[in-house]
This record gives sequence, structure tokens and C-alpha cells, in this order.
Amino acid sequence: MSYDIVAVDKQGNGISLKEKHDITGGTYAIGGTNRAHLNITYNYGKLFKQYFLGDDGIKSINGMKVSLSIPVLLEVIGFMRGAPSKDYWEATRGNATDALIELLRLALLVEEEHPEAVWKIY
Repeated sequence: MSYDIVAVDKQGNGISLKEKHDITGGTYAIGGTNRAHLNITYNYGKLFKQYFLGDDGIKSINGMKVSLSIPVLLEVIGFMRGAPSKDYWEATRGNATDALIELLRLALLVEEEHPEAVWKIY
């Protein structure tokens, strides 16, 4: 199981970026993709619940404007720091931080091209 985090427009449609990116998570597109989407394993869920405000963990950004999530992501990344494991699936602070850094990278790309986009988490 995993979180699928997608930047969507006002109509709820997934956003495509002008250029391909190589942002990776639990799944990724070989050769890159234009989709504003990141998959993160549920294995990090307990860590996210410890570091995001409220009981929703990473789901606290669901429905949030992508631009407004950037300072939230930066704050959580700052608090969660740790060394990543070689095993992506291991629930370590470092692995969870790396996943949030990838989400932050995606947020910065989305914000530049689609300032009104919001996050949808499935």
C-alpha cells in the first residue's frame, strides 16, 4: 500500500508539467514523466504522523494549495532529518525525509507552472 500524491487543477484533473522530471518514490517512470505525481510507501505513515501537525500525517496536505504546502514540507523535513537506509521500504526518518524532499522538489516544479494547483492524496 502507498500514498499516491497528485497535483490537480480546479476541476480535479491531474496536472502535467511542461518538461519531464526524474522524481522518484515507491514507483517511478523510467526515462522520466510529465505527471505531477509521487508515490510514497505507507511504511512511513507512523513517522509522518509524528512530524506533521494533527493526526493525519502526510494527509494533512490533502486539498492544500501546493504553494502553501512548501513551508510545511520544509518544516517537517527540518525536524525529521536522519540518515536514509539503502532499503527504500524501511521506515526510517532518513527514508521518510528523502521522500518528502522528492515531494518538495515536485511542489516547486508545480508551483512555478500551476500556482493554483492543490494536492490530492489517494
